[in-house]
Amino acid sequence: MKKLKYYPKNDALFKIMFTNHVDLLKKLVAELLGIEYNSINVFNIIDSEISPNLAGEKFCRFDINLQVNNEQIDIELQVKNDGYYPERSLYYWARAYTKELKEGDDYSLLAPTVVISILGYNLFTCEEYHSEFRVLEVNRNSQLSDMLRMHYYELLKLPVTEKEKYGLNLWLQFLNAETEEDIAKIEALEDPTMTQAIEVYRQVSVSKEFLEIERMRDKMRVTEKAALTVARNEGKKEVQADFAEKEARYQTDLADKDQVIADKDQVMVDLVAKHEAEKVKYEAEMAIMRDTISQLSKAKSDI
Repeated sequence: MKKLKYYPKNDALFKIMFTNHVDLLKKLVAELLGIEYNSINVFNIIDSEISPNLAGEKFCRFDINLQVNNEQIDIELQVKNDGYYPERSLYYWARAYTKELKEGDDYSLLAPTVVISILGYNLFTCEEYHSEFRVLEVNRNSQLSDMLRMHYYELLKLPVTEKEKYGLNLWLQFLNAETEEDIAKIEALEDPTMTQAIEVYRQVSVSKEFLEIERMRDKMRVTEKAALTVARNEGKKEVQADFAEKEARYQTDLADKDQVIADKDQVMVDLVAKHEAEKVKYEAEMAIMRDTISQLSKAKSDI
């Protein structure tokens, strides 16, 4: 199977594709939210620009922020598991929820906020590819507020059988496509919306705007790799020098301890020798004393 050079879930390609084709984005959002396309009366993209300078920044994110009817919608595309995503997505929600409220404003101005996360990896242990979270009371299961909704779509869990060849499932299959064959299967269904999406994808994947971003990203990756190699080499030298220093210190400490033990051993030898000398002296004195007593006893018997 021939791999696509750039996947539809490439974050920069995704943002350029959908912010430049608002009607297509509107169709996708309707499916992700599970609402009728015609029920969307207000649809505004809050940020549609991608700065070439920001595209080269390491921590740049290509999310899409929208106003859909009376709700704030934040679409996040996360291909790799960088850790702590539930916490990060809650942060995204908090930022989107509060950013329009100024000091002194009434809380009634806060709008329901929804974060939609499209993930290129498995986040939860469940089998379902779609998970929705809200704030609920743990015993009564009643909702505290409708201000928070979190949707997670895990692309790796899409049904392999492709039973649902329409709507949301078809959109997610398109976003998860990695080969020309994947795209061809979707094209074969002759779905007008997906035909449009694939055509736009092909246009954007060869556009100057997207290729410039990828060029800058490649340059950044090469620069980071070179810097990492230098850092590793320098780090290796530092580790070797630190090891040599610690080894020398260890050998010095070991020699000092050996000398202390040797000194203690000599003290013990001296003590044993002294004890033996005193023992010999004591035994000689006892022998003289026994001999004296014997002579006195003999002299007494002669008298």
